[in-house]
Amino acid sequence: VAILLPHGDKMTANFVRMWNDFGRDIITNGHPFSVDLLRPVPDAEYSTICVENLVPAQITRAFLASHRSQMWGQERLYQNFRRRILAAKGVEPKLPQRPLVVLSKKSHSIWAKQGKLHRAIANLDSMVEDLRKLLPGVEFHVQEWHKMNSWEEQLGLLGRTSILISPAGGVSMNGPFLPEGGALVLMDYLANEKDSAMFGCNSPGESCSMEATFWSAFPHITKLYYQTKSPSGVLPDDGNHDGHYRDNYSVVVNTTRLLGLIRPMLLRQGYGDYLAPPVERRKREVGTVRPHL
Repeated sequence: VAILLPHGDKMTANFVRMWNDFGRDIITNGHPFSVDLLRPVPDAEYSTICVENLVPAQITRAFLASHRSQMWGQERLYQNFRRRILAAKGVEPKLPQRPLVVLSKKSHSIWAKQGKLHRAIANLDSMVEDLRKLLPGVEFHVQEWHKMNSWEEQLGLLGRTSILISPAGGVSMNGPFLPEGGALVLMDYLANEKDSAMFGCNSPGESCSMEATFWSAFPHITKLYYQTKSPSGVLPDDGNHDGHYRDNYSVVVNTTRLLGLIRPMLLRQGYGDYLAPPVERRKREVGTVRPHL
């Protein structure tokens, strides 16, 4: 089998990295046949290459609301994609006994200018500090995914995560591997005139989700969207206020508004006892106070 890769240095490099992490396991599904990657080179002269099976890679605009029809009927494909990866890596996701909220720290991006953020959560550190004070019974873990040692290590953490809070874009694409009943909180961006026309946002100046069309293919998790209401809710990544909120700005999260998303979700997941004040929670643990039903 030969897979013909799309042209483009960044696209090809990303595909090869994903292929080495889990792609081969998905394609071969344990069968002992070889798979080769063919990388096109501009203006190169090729001799004839013969293969039994050729799989041409295709870029599908799965994230655009205007191309929603390209997603029709693909839910099972994406779910099988998830299932095969988990099976190949021996991971069985399950909600933990104590609530674990993981926050993605996007400190690296191939699209970022040197030393700058790119489409991240601008006030992540102070936000996490506030959340830990407000919900002391909940474990909050900040993760820089690119610094983990392996894909298996990433899946192991995702597989025991109650809620994943993430910026939009590529850094959120590990969301499908959350356990059944888990939740994913995604940052919206502020739409401008170009975005509203190209990406299916309602109108300029309104909150817009980057990949809501794609996330509809994963019904085993709850998707929650932190809305960006005005320019005061974002910061330019390079100091240039150019108004391209989708690509060049990071979100400034209001902790109170975020709490309004994650607290009800934790209750739905059955973590009510962990949301009680510390003194009452300790009493419940020793059985002196009966929890309210």
